[in-house]
Amino acid sequence: MIEAARQTQIRNAQPTALTAALEQVSAGANAVKILLSRFKTRDLFLTLCTLTALLITGLVLSNIKHVKIVEAGKVTEVSTFSTSPAEILKKCNIATTKYDNIKFNGFSGNTGTIEIFPAVEVHVTADKKTQDVMVAGDNVSGGTVADALKSAEITVGKEDLVSAPLDATVAAGDTIIVKRVTYATKTVVKPIPFKTVKQTSILMRRGAQQEVVAGKIGKKAITTKVKYIDGKAAAQKLLNETVKAKPVTRILTAGTAASTPLSQINFSGLKLNSSGKPTSYSRVVTGLATAYYARSGALTASGRRAGVGDVAVDTRKIPYGTKLYIMTPDGAYVYGTAVAADTGAFTHDGSGVAVDLYFPSRASSCKFGERTVSIYVLK
Repeated sequence: MIEAARQTQIRNAQPTALTAALEQVSAGANAVKILLSRFKTRDLFLTLCTLTALLITGLVLSNIKHVKIVEAGKVTEVSTFSTSPAEILKKCNIATTKYDNIKFNGFSGNTGTIEIFPAVEVHVTADKKTQDVMVAGDNVSGGTVADALKSAEITVGKEDLVSAPLDATVAAGDTIIVKRVTYATKTVVKPIPFKTVKQTSILMRRGAQQEVVAGKIGKKAITTKVKYIDGKAAAQKLLNETVKAKPVTRILTAGTAASTPLSQINFSGLKLNSSGKPTSYSRVVTGLATAYYARSGALTASGRRAGVGDVAVDTRKIPYGTKLYIMTPDGAYVYGTAVAADTGAFTHDGSGVAVDLYFPSRASSCKFGERTVSIYVLK
């Protein structure tokens, strides 16, 4: 009675997950027993072989890889058990080099893609050396100039010049040239040429020349920034220029008188023409000129101390203080500038003397004697 009651409780209790699982296993086992009981031994063997073949076929099909090979726009599709890109390409008779760029990102399920970017040979010239390198890009368009420089292990500076843009695509046989750009600051001292200024003087004969001030070359320091391309100066920019020594202007005096004048009185503004005659005057008197000499410090009739350039005239015709320029009509002799400072008896003795010229010595006055002169009365 007690056992029967316990069995009744177990049948009536809610089965656990384990109990349910055991019941399913038991039911399955019974189903297999029933199935096997219906087959003969030979049929059972054939059934097992078929199931095994199906299982193996399933396993084989699940391991086949479908690969797409892309090269220069050409697409090849293959199925293989291999998972190595190198082996797959070899079995497909697709030759590659160590320089080619082969991209493979693995399989997604049973499919994958192998991309081949063939390398090309280009020439790179830099630092006085040319080398051949193989370049492969990472896209259909191919490698770039930057890729070629990287392969050649050439670093390009910020200022360096490259014959093509770094992102430009290269083709087989291309030449890439790199020119190095450097800068240097230089300071050189250069001469500053002096200028020459010419002035004229009525106190010197025409053709005579005298250096009044000697010219002197100056110096200046010039600092420049020089741009070099592959070691050769290509351009420069002035940074600073400093004068170290100023040049001295050379002053030359050229004579304009027809002959060397005796008088050295300098009248400002007096100019002579190519014949040595004044270019500006009020009138000209032509007459006889004589010579005289007086002791040092002697006074003239006008009160001036006698000296070369002080001449005696007829004050009725030429007043005291009048500025004159006296020379022979042919220019062979030039007394030069003069001032009407004295007078004499000749103005009343009927000798016809127009002017009496002062000389620095008795001998020079005697040597002059008397000559016909042109007396230019200056304005």
